[in-house]
Amino acid sequence: MSRLRLLMVADTLAGGGAERVILDLVNASLSRDDVDIVLAVSQTAGPLKDAFPKSIKIYEYGAFRAAHNAFANARALRKICTAERIDAIVSHMTTVNKAMLRAKLIAPALPPVFIVEHTEIARQLFDIPSAWKRRTRPIEFRLLYPGAAGIMTVSQGIGEELQRFCGINARLFTTILNPVDRKRGQGAAVSPVQAGPKGRVVISVGRLDGVKNFKALLRAFAQTVAARGHRDDRLVILGEGYQRERLVAQAQELGIAGQFHLPGFSDDIFAHLAAADLFVSTSLYEGLGNATLEAIAAGIPCISTVTAGSQELAQHITALQLVAQGDDAGLAEAITTQLAEDRLKVSAADQAFIDSLTPDRVLTRYLEFIETKRKGRDE
Repeated sequence: MSRLRLLMVADTLAGGGAERVILDLVNASLSRDDVDIVLAVSQTAGPLKDAFPKSIKIYEYGAFRAAHNAFANARALRKICTAERIDAIVSHMTTVNKAMLRAKLIAPALPPVFIVEHTEIARQLFDIPSAWKRRTRPIEFRLLYPGAAGIMTVSQGIGEELQRFCGINARLFTTILNPVDRKRGQGAAVSPVQAGPKGRVVISVGRLDGVKNFKALLRAFAQTVAARGHRDDRLVILGEGYQRERLVAQAQELGIAGQFHLPGFSDDIFAHLAAADLFVSTSLYEGLGNATLEAIAAGIPCISTVTAGSQELAQHITALQLVAQGDDAGLAEAITTQLAEDRLKVSAADQAFIDSLTPDRVLTRYLEFIETKRKGRDE
């Protein structure tokens, strides 16, 4: 395999799952002699900005969400790719993927564009308030996505959905699960939340937005507190977002303000996970669930609402219990039972599965797929 020069493209350097995947892949590339990675973002802002190695070049390509930004994006990308002698562009997340494919249409001389889909497309469409946009958005996918040199999805369910929903040829696809870096954040100064004498710690991780559906987690936790008959249990949500004030207000309304903690963004997620007893994900949709993988790596069992990602992980992980979307009572019962009885336990097989997802191994899968598709285009 020849040495590849890749341009990894994201929106910002926020602390979300896709951005952490890019960070893991970049770090893995530093010890390899078959790949160099350059980073491009719309703006160099976000809590992960200082986490990237100083040796990695980070460019800005400007605003991208509107279709009329495509010409400026194409010019910026052409300049970056020429200066850095880029062999392939790898973009992450739906809005960025569409922007890169629009730029490729405008500037066909750009290197081949590979896209990585991290979430469920159909469920995203259901959240769009405009009926017109819900009808026209699939057309956009059908027009743009076949222009990708290859499509990597973080779960098989996402790939099958794209093929079915958008009519995209299956030969463009591969599934590559996200990496898990057990060493990430080690040494950071953190003070994990501790439970009371009779209590346990429930934890979740993610942006404080509607998709993560943390309001359902608060409702379920309030029921758990009532069922267990004491207030020593704690609920911790790591992350930042526009719903912070709403969640604080909801906790007060539910009478669990004293048991609810929002530490914000953390450099060392594993330190917080290791201090917890149970991880819970209440996402409305999730491509894979990086935090679930990290929780298993930290040795704590997981409960998750049903998503494409959680269903796929449940095929590999025994310490993961699924709960139907919208079943607050079922979620509360699952949490209460696990805290009382410890039915779910992380097994050696679970840890072996996590070990198969080291950043270096996942990066190898990226490179093999990219090389295969590039050779196919050259032949």
